[in-house]
Amino acid sequence: MKSFFKIALSVVALSFVQPASASTQFTITGSTAFRGALYDTIVALMGGTPASDIATCKITTTAANGNGATPTAAQGHAAVNAAGTVTFQGSISGVNGGSPITIYVALSGSATGLISIFNSSVLNYAPANATTAGYNNVSYSATANSAPGAVQFSMSDIYASSVTTTKVTGLSEALVAVVPFEFVASRGSSNLGNLNNITAQNARLLFNNGVVQQAYLTGIVSDTNNVYLTGRDNGSGTRITVLAETKFGIANLVKQYYGVLSGTAGSGTITSLRFWPTDNTNFPNADTLNAGNGGYGSGGGISSFMGFSGAGTVNILNADGSAASPATDSNLTVVGYVGAGDAVTSVANGGKRLTYDGNLYDGSANAIASVQNGGYSLWCYEHLSYKGTPTGDEATLITKIKGAIGANLGVNGIDVTSMNITRAGDGGLIGP
Repeated sequence: MKSFFKIALSVVALSFVQPASASTQFTITGSTAFRGALYDTIVALMGGTPASDIATCKITTTAANGNGATPTAAQGHAAVNAAGTVTFQGSISGVNGGSPITIYVALSGSATGLISIFNSSVLNYAPANATTAGYNNVSYSATANSAPGAVQFSMSDIYASSVTTTKVTGLSEALVAVVPFEFVASRGSSNLGNLNNITAQNARLLFNNGVVQQAYLTGIVSDTNNVYLTGRDNGSGTRITVLAETKFGIANLVKQYYGVLSGTAGSGTITSLRFWPTDNTNFPNADTLNAGNGGYGSGGGISSFMGFSGAGTVNILNADGSAASPATDSNLTVVGYVGAGDAVTSVANGGKRLTYDGNLYDGSANAIASVQNGGYSLWCYEHLSYKGTPTGDEATLITKIKGAIGANLGVNGIDVTSMNITRAGDGGLIGP
């Protein structure tokens, strides 16, 4: 069955190969969890070596440059891979005849991205104003623009059929990788050592309640401190994948908290936990109708959050900002869920990686084998989606990305052709 799966994927890839036509710019949206692999693949296709922080293309991002006027190559690489809006200028063999092209990327989440390409939405991108190639020459800009027009491609952690807010049809979906997801816990709470695992039942309890006593997760009666849930917005493929896998239900409302933080990740503290507001002006990823159902727009926000401690006194707020009852808590833990790349950052910030249903994913060879053979089930396929059937340079670019992405996954995912098992849908049955 493994060989059949690989053959099927090859057929999908070949179906995208069409005669070339001249296209000078391309637009991509979708999954934030997969951003590092996508960016490194684009840089590699444009002649760079991302693992060595070598970029031979010009790069612009709307992210803030916190490393001074001239970042090192490593700092530039890290800043680019943490950003949601990045523009690349360079050449890719076989695309536009090998002449320079511009790839505009504005990531907003998998479900949101699929809806965007289905609706031919116009998004805002970083302007293509970089003048010199290299990570240490990244051009940072605070102003995005919508000049490139309707978005063409979307990276997605989910199948289009899993989008519940809008019926999305007529897309071509190429499978390009497998993305594991993980539950992570925040830094420094007093009883954190007892919280090592999240089961599907635990996850459903957290999604339903938003806060539970830790004893309900560990089975240890003395674990009387509270665990709060944070997570992604309802346009996120990460969220949909986790809701599907844990059998909570992808369309059901969740209860999550927003963190008011002091200091920096790795040493800072949680000042307040606010039940996710409905104020979409000040909280862009809010659900305006349902308090608690909002979430962070990127896994990067959660991986940073995991670096803050709730060991001291933390104010607990309602969605409108008023004091909850009780109004304070202490020695608390916040649990979130992120893609594998953001889990690495969470741990680097002092957070803790949790096992899922007793199985650990940490990027090691044993963990990868567990995913490949069905032991670790919290994963999805990464799709490269396009409205309709791609032709010309669009088809060539899909083929190029699909062919190069396996060598540039890093900690973000697993080569889809290495899988010994399959699943037919998000959270679906795993089998040969």
